[in-house]
Amino acid sequence: MKDLNSFLNPRSIAIVGASETAGKIGSRMVTTLRDCGYRGTLLPVNPGRATIHGYPAYAALRDLPQTPDLAVLCLPAEAIAAALLEGAEAGIRNFIIVSAGFAEAGAEGAMLQEEVLAIGRRFGLNISGPNSEGFYNVSQRIAATFSPAVFVDPGRQGPCRRIGVVAQSGGLGFSLFNRGRAEGLEFSSIISVGNQADLEVIDYAEALLDDPDTAVILIFIEGLKSPARFQTFAARAARLDKPVIVAKVGGSEAGKRAVASHTGSLSGSDDAYDAVFDRYGVLRAHSVEDMMAMAAAFTRYPLAQGNRVAVIASSGGAAAWLTDAAEAHGLTLPVIDPRRQARLSEFIPSFGATGNPVDLTAHGMRGITRSLEVLRDSPDIDALIVAGSFAHEGRLSLEGEQIRDIAQSCEKPVLLYTYSKTSEKAGEMLSAWDLHHFTAMDGVSRAVAAMAHRAAFRKRLAAEGLPVPPARYIADSRLPREPGGMICEYQVAPLLAEYGIRMAAGVLVQDAATALTAAEQLGWPVAIKIQSPQIPHKTEVDGVRLNIRDAAALRREVENLIAATRKAAPEAEIRGVLVQKMQPAGLELIAGVSCDSDFGPMVMCGLGGTAVEVLRDVAIAPAPLSQADALRMLDSLRAAPLLGGWRGAPALDRDAMADLLVRLSQFAHDHRDRIAEIDLNPVFLYEAGHGYAIVDALMILQEGRDNG
Repeated sequence: MKDLNSFLNPRSIAIVGASETAGKIGSRMVTTLRDCGYRGTLLPVNPGRATIHGYPAYAALRDLPQTPDLAVLCLPAEAIAAALLEGAEAGIRNFIIVSAGFAEAGAEGAMLQEEVLAIGRRFGLNISGPNSEGFYNVSQRIAATFSPAVFVDPGRQGPCRRIGVVAQSGGLGFSLFNRGRAEGLEFSSIISVGNQADLEVIDYAEALLDDPDTAVILIFIEGLKSPARFQTFAARAARLDKPVIVAKVGGSEAGKRAVASHTGSLSGSDDAYDAVFDRYGVLRAHSVEDMMAMAAAFTRYPLAQGNRVAVIASSGGAAAWLTDAAEAHGLTLPVIDPRRQARLSEFIPSFGATGNPVDLTAHGMRGITRSLEVLRDSPDIDALIVAGSFAHEGRLSLEGEQIRDIAQSCEKPVLLYTYSKTSEKAGEMLSAWDLHHFTAMDGVSRAVAAMAHRAAFRKRLAAEGLPVPPARYIADSRLPREPGGMICEYQVAPLLAEYGIRMAAGVLVQDAATALTAAEQLGWPVAIKIQSPQIPHKTEVDGVRLNIRDAAALRREVENLIAATRKAAPEAEIRGVLVQKMQPAGLELIAGVSCDSDFGPMVMCGLGGTAVEVLRDVAIAPAPLSQADALRMLDSLRAAPLLGGWRGAPALDRDAMADLLVRLSQFAHDHRDRIAEIDLNPVFLYEAGHGYAIVDALMILQEGRDNG
């Protein structure tokens, strides 16, 4: 982990390419630092001027009267390497390259970036960028950036819960600050990472993790340069109980490559990010509003310990609409107990409502304060949402201070939501009372949902801890090396058996005579399947026959099977026919593995069968899994009620299915350098205590993907 203390807290800063020309980045860097109150030494570098914006200017970095902690390079791309080398030889170790025209600009720019990186490695430099907008250390008033967004009031001084931002998009990162300050949120640092030639997202995120001024970390990424480091960072953030909120853009890459298995088609890279985030308690934001709502949740309120909310509103329509929004975000509105409803009815008109949501109506004078007093200690409520109109300051004048007193003393979060535009006077009153308010139903609902998620993750972390991947112990040579990379079902069975994963018993045969011998050994009825490394889905070539009950039928079907396959796939190499004992029907599930390009093997489970892509009822998690992880995956399925016994049906063997997922995840983890995809589909799951039966399997090796 890099030490970025002198980078983010420089006592002196050199601006190379400093200027007094309005609009130039070199001018903007100097004036932004000055205007935001930088207390260190500013050292403009420009060979053509004696002073810049009132500061003495110097001809070159080698001419500076002191070695600065940080140098900001505002020069054309082709001049950066020479300036970087000059600064490194002068003893400077921290640099920001704001210049564009590097790897983002094509092959020639990429060569310039490699030259910059080589100099950085040679001297052990910390380099931000190229193409970086710099950073704003708000707590220390160090605005080493040219972003105009930093001219927003930086906020309060002294201790408070602050937000740190790391963004691949500098413009978006600073816009989060701009928007958040307008909502009364407090920030520690905003950092733009640029091209990440040297310093990358995780370097800055780790620095914020160690920053006592940062309570919540927001990260905006298109992708991760070092996915393994992100997992280490996220695990450490979980142990330190510092919330991390990530906006990951770019969408799924599943459609960018051809896949041979159901698993591959169902688990794209975006799903892998979600699965890794879930493991480490990282929250994902899907919009700027989403991110701001969650940031407010963790910096302005005590943590809601669950998803049960009470809505108190002065408008029945707003109450109903907010209820819909809350439930859409996974929140519940439990009915208020009779005793508290009786107390509410003492001051709520008869045409109002006391059940939840609580409708005060426009006639409920001082109803918000009194409702909060009644509900604040309810054991059935985890958070309280007050919905009203702040288009006028009338209601705030009446009971705003009392609402503030309750919100500040209540152990549960009390969130304010206005369904109308806040008047200037009402905004001033809320700000004076330090009352945050939401202006969107989805925002206030997302805030509570994020807190509930965090509380649940804390409990899970306390009970289970974080997984520690075991050492790999199976050599790659144990896996066959097949042209095209596909391993047939008859080859998969013995590999999985070493991990205690049992498949339906089967025998590979070459003709009808040996098929009959196999069937007699296995027991009737039997299924037969064509085995070819060029045929991943046997049903597509009419390569499966089921429920064969006698010798005559078996002889006939073996011949028909081989003939049909040769007609449908004349180029395919036929290894033989797999004879398997028919298994009793059960609930059809799928278990599989897909190797993600960033995070490695991801385990998938869900409803199985031939329509698995249509149903898309799946759960995904990174390997390896614990038993608790596997059970949580099963419980997250829409089909989960079927496993627990549905409408009088017996409960199914969840523990056995979870054990299968754990063992499969261990196999995938141990062979992570070779496995691309695994499909076990269908897996018949039986009644509790009776286990499962795997009746089809497919495995694709990574070289198959590379060759294909």
